[in-house]
Amino acid sequence: MLERWRDEVAGVILVREKEATVQKLAQERGWKVPFVADEDGALLRVLNAYFLPRAYGFSPDGRLVWKQERVGMDELTVIREVVEAVKGKAYAHKVFNRKPAWAHALEDKPSKRERKGGVR
Repeated sequence: MLERWRDEVAGVILVREKEATVQKLAQERGWKVPFVADEDGALLRVLNAYFLPRAYGFSPDGRLVWKQERVGMDELTVIREVVEAVKGKAYAHKVFNRKPAWAHALEDKPSKRERKGGVR
């Protein structure tokens, strides 16, 4: 999900494991986002991560602007709420409710009936 929305949000995966274990996980799962091995859980305690996974949203200047309060949120909802917190609801609405490129391509392409001489 982060890869798809990389122009809108950035992410990091924080895992309470040894560095070697996290590197192996990243390779096996094909993670394309940065990760941090937090073996002793120090960062998780600072973030008050009382359930995992828990998402946090930061502004470009590093301020915490959003944190996940509900367990089990889907990735798209998390990303949308982070974008809303950082850039506003109107911007998030515009980005997340836009038509996909393939839909625009279909609108621009004449129908089969139009290509055969028009509609009677």
